[in-house]
This record gives sequence, C-alpha cells and structure tokens, in this order.
Amino acid sequence: MRNFLVPINLAILLIFPLLLSAQTKEYNLLMQIRENRVTSVCYIKQRDSLSIAGTVVNQMGVKAFDFVQEDGKVKVLNVVGPLNKWYIRKVLRKDFEFILKHIGEKRDTVERKRSIEFLENGEIKIRNIKHRIDYIFSPMQKEEDETD
Repeated sequence: MRNFLVPINLAILLIFPLLLSAQTKEYNLLMQIRENRVTSVCYIKQRDSLSIAGTVVNQMGVKAFDFVQEDGKVKVLNVVGPLNKWYIRKVLRKDFEFILKHIGEKRDTVERKRSIEFLENGEIKIRNIKHRIDYIFSPMQKEEDETD
C-alpha cells in the first residue's frame, strides 16, 4: 500500500490545478451588513452546464459556507456555527440564487428586493434591498512572479 502512496500524491498534485484552472473563478468578497463589514474569498466553479458549486472562505482560511446550484435552485451547505440559522440560510440562498442567475448575463438588473450592477473595473455589486446587505465581488488578480 505504501508503494502506491507517492505516485498517488504526485498524480493529485499534477491533476488538481488542471481541474481548478479553467472553470474556477476567484473573487474577493466584501459583505456589508448594515454597519458591519466582512471580507472573504469566494470560489465559484462551473461543474457542468447546469451545475455550479462554490465556497466562501474568510481571510484566515475558515470556511463560512458552501453553495451549490442545480437546475436554477441554490442550496447553502456547511454553514459555520454563528450563521447556521434558518433565516440566515434562507437570505443567503435567495441572494446567491439571484447572483448566480444574473452573473452570467453581465447586465445591470433591478428587481423589487435585489439589484446587481457590473462596474467597469470588473467588480460586481449586489444589493439585498430588504435586508440592507451589499455584496461586492472583485475578481482576484493572479500574482505574477516579480524579478528585481
């Protein structure tokens, strides 16, 4: 069994970046909930033509929650303790349904409870009007090696 451990680990190290690279989008996410601000990183992966999965992780690496969209419906999964309340999960589910529905269209939209705005610098601003929650998605810049 030990003989296979090194080749399996090497295969995982070589294949994993390929699985993530083409279809994964990474965003810095700023959530403003009334007067409070929460910064995190959001990873969104297109699994197939009808399915999207993602996760929101804070700057320290602690996962806040996962989300999955299948056939237009979003499920919020693995929610961290303080956020794991039915009404918070419901707001997150509805907000991320709205976000994932409109993020592909890249067109500003205003509905009764939510709005989405695409800025020229690539940022996406989503507002939950009813609960006064703002989400600002900023595309992460790939770090390039700098030589001095």
